[in-house]
Amino acid sequence: MGAALALLVYTDPLAPVLGGRPSTRGSDAATGSVAAIDEARGLMGFSISSTEPRLAAQPVATTSTATTSATTALPPTGVNSGTTPSPLTNTSTSIAFPEVGRLSLFCFSLVLPGVRQAALVKWQFEHNLGPFACDRSLVYATSDAGRRLRAELGMDRLRPAAARCDDDCASEGGGQLRTKAFALLWRQVVQEGEFRSAAWSVKVDPDCVFFPARLRSLLSGPRHAEPASGSGMFLLSCMRRHALEGPLQVLSRDAVALYGRSAERCGELQKKHPRRPDAYMHECLLRLGASEREAWSLLSSSGCLGEAGGVNCGGTLVSYHPLPTVAAYRDCMNESSEAARFAPLG
Repeated sequence: MGAALALLVYTDPLAPVLGGRPSTRGSDAATGSVAAIDEARGLMGFSISSTEPRLAAQPVATTSTATTSATTALPPTGVNSGTTPSPLTNTSTSIAFPEVGRLSLFCFSLVLPGVRQAALVKWQFEHNLGPFACDRSLVYATSDAGRRLRAELGMDRLRPAAARCDDDCASEGGGQLRTKAFALLWRQVVQEGEFRSAAWSVKVDPDCVFFPARLRSLLSGPRHAEPASGSGMFLLSCMRRHALEGPLQVLSRDAVALYGRSAERCGELQKKHPRRPDAYMHECLLRLGASEREAWSLLSSSGCLGEAGGVNCGGTLVSYHPLPTVAAYRDCMNESSEAARFAPLG
């Protein structure tokens, strides 16, 4: 395996990875997620204190603001991960956002029970690749996956997922993530507040080969020049279905805040799309007033193409899916990185 890992030496010359390994930190479902998180933390081996303070929103000196919940738990960047989020309510007020770079990325993954996804995330972390090459990164894990990752990622990177996988989501290889678990994940992201530290939030499936530098290059264009204005925007990645695909989802900071503030308006969409979280999120964001932007170089996915079998990694797209093993993931990343070396300059 050591010799195989040495093959991963290519980088994208058109958009080199920026920075090193980052240092991070309303409804009945949201209220119940606090207890679920506490339980998951105990199963993962983290201590649980009944006297832990709830996260409190703190003012930040800035010229950019967004409307969000008065009691939403929005911690400052770098907050200790031992705390748990408070439930969202829908009392509207103005919470300040810190000034951030226009191309800054907060990336996160949800790791389901089983060995393969945990192995992929561990490998990505060891090599500072995928979501760990973003400006900020977090991993949300079920108790089973959390035990496998706790020693490597530690509490600074790892969060217990609010979703209980015996109820809300399928194990790896057992079907698509249920919409209920997906909605809980995004609301947990809003509650913990880390999304405030970057202009864009990116949900990355563990088996999705992802090049953050290429995403920054894509976002540098004029169509994405104002990610933190109005009701925010999100990117469409599947041309065939004109859709927001699940493996890689890119939302501007205001779009995430909008979802956290008004997600209860999309309650019936969970019932409409119980096992299609990507369709749920697409419809919900449009209903809430976020803008969609076409980005057909964002993802190559067998789900979008409607094809079974392997993914062609011989291009320079932002991401490829699915690559479910470490060997397949590494080979795809090498193949795409090699293609980028010979891509014509724009």
